[in-house]
Amino acid sequence: MTAFEIDPRIKFKMLHRKHSTYQALKSTIDLYRKAFDCQILIAPSILINAHIDVELIKGEETNPSDLFVLWDETIKRPEVMYAVLLKGAHSILIFKRGATLLTYAEAIKPSFPGSKKMEDIQPAEIGKLPHDHYPHGWNEFDWKVYDYLKYPREFSYRQVGEKLGVNWMTVKAHFKKILEDCKPWNSFFPRGMPNYYHTYMTFETDYEIGIRKELQKIDRTSFIYKFGKTLLLYALLENQEIYKRFYDLEKEGIIHDLRVSVPVQWFKPDIIL
Repeated sequence: MTAFEIDPRIKFKMLHRKHSTYQALKSTIDLYRKAFDCQILIAPSILINAHIDVELIKGEETNPSDLFVLWDETIKRPEVMYAVLLKGAHSILIFKRGATLLTYAEAIKPSFPGSKKMEDIQPAEIGKLPHDHYPHGWNEFDWKVYDYLKYPREFSYRQVGEKLGVNWMTVKAHFKKILEDCKPWNSFFPRGMPNYYHTYMTFETDYEIGIRKELQKIDRTSFIYKFGKTLLLYALLENQEIYKRFYDLEKEGIIHDLRVSVPVQWFKPDIIL
């Protein structure tokens, strides 16, 4: 994860030389591939939080018999970048192109081994999360490069250059420029991502900074978003009972208006190219 944060396109030889304890390059490559096959690591990406709107449909706003019709309509909408069909307090979560309603987003880097379990978190620091940086100075070509290389290990500079009709060195130069404005979006799950209970929680709190700091002590990645006064936490739990800790935090007055949902289905359009 440290290597990908510094350079999401790092070559195997450099990854081996700087970060591996193995003597043989092949051993490092085998470990790398196994980690991704088992979803211990998720392929790195980069995020620029700009022009991202959020739509969250509450469960009581949706007739159960109409839910799958609404879901089918949702995933056909051209502006939808990512959507989750939910069961519980909410029925559908949508990230879409539009006004920048999403003010903060982060794949929180965990600690390993973890210094705290999710069921033991106790936010202590009051404070609001800052607004994400807007990419001033990007031109149209920068945005095209970002669209192709937001998943930096999917395509080569040469492939993108051929698609955009420019030299690969031009693509590389623009990628290095936009990378300075982007957040690394790397994920680590020691048991493998499918082996956790996936939970979406929304709430409001004066302890936004405290929540983030506590999540950094857990041994796996959590995802946190903010829009308006609402925090959205996508947490991967070892068992379904752990989310009750957040009900305790609500009783303690640390968080307010807690709503819990579990994902049923995800939608993400195919990568371009």
